[in-house]
Amino acid sequence: MQAELRFTVEVGPDGDPVLNVHAGDRTIPIDLTPAQSRDLGRALLAVSTVCSSAEPPPAGTPIDNCHFPVKEWATGRSIETGRPVLVVRVLGGAELMFQFSPAGATECAASLRNAAALAEDASSSRDHGWT
Repeated sequence: MQAELRFTVEVGPDGDPVLNVHAGDRTIPIDLTPAQSRDLGRALLAVSTVCSSAEPPPAGTPIDNCHFPVKEWATGRSIETGRPVLVVRVLGGAELMFQFSPAGATECAASLRNAAALAEDASSSRDHGWT
């Protein structure tokens, strides 16, 4: 029988990330740089998303990033700071919370609204055979 695998992450004594791999009664700490943890985190989110899709890629396909399909989203304000937040749940179940400045939230909303309008225009063009 294979030991249960768990992962925890903490800030190490030098201020850099430490990934702890727990296997049974053993814990293996792996020191990472912030850049390594960024790359690993993105790759793990991507592979969770890709492998949760209806047609995952073949075994051995390297995955380091993807377009993350948004399954659910919500907006609100941070309890701690009062700043605007956007919570996004992607395919695979990962939930991410993004905190904005008020100006950043306004700019992001306007930019997303513009992108949606362009996507709708492009979709309408394709639907009607326009070039």
